[in-house]
Formats: sequence, C-alpha cells, structure tokens
Amino acid sequence: MICPSCEILKEEINFLRAENRKLIDSITAKPEAEPERLKAPVPVTVPKVLPWSIKRQMLEQQDREKAMAARKAAKPDMNIEDLEKEMKIIAEERGEVNGN
Repeated sequence: MICPSCEILKEEINFLRAENRKLIDSITAKPEAEPERLKAPVPVTVPKVLPWSIKRQMLEQQDREKAMAARKAAKPDMNIEDLEKEMKIIAEERGEVNGN
C-alpha cells in the first residue's frame, strides 16, 4: 500500500512533468512562417529622370482625377448672399447686430 501523501506527490510530479514537456515542445517547435499581412510592402521606385512622354501621361492622369473629383464635389445649395442674409437674421435674433 502506498500512503496518501505519496500518491499526491506522484500526481504532482506527473503533472509537472507533463507541463515541462509542453514547455519544451513549444520552445523547440519550428517557428511558423510570418503572416503575409505583417510583411512590409515593396516600395515602388520611380527613376529620378522620367522621359517626357511618361511624365506627360502622369500629369494628364492627375488632371483627369482632379477634374473628376471637382465634378463629383458637392455643390453648395445656397449662394453667398443667401448665407449672409441668414447670418444677419441669426445675429439679429441674438441681439448681436453691429452698425453694418
């Protein structure tokens, strides 16, 4: 017969051995490959001197993009005079009217 304290000690030893084995396995395990999302993107290099035809194409593309953005930009629904009138009305309601 084995005494109860010896059984408890044996269980603890087995538990610690299993835990140590897990730690050793994790330390000696082969490292996983780095995920793609963590790798830095390859920088695009542009030569210092560009041929005029390529530079012209780039400038034309930029102009097209600016024109498209300007066309898509929201147009104000009120003109300046309407805004000035509205601001004057608000100022009068607050009692902030100056001599203008």
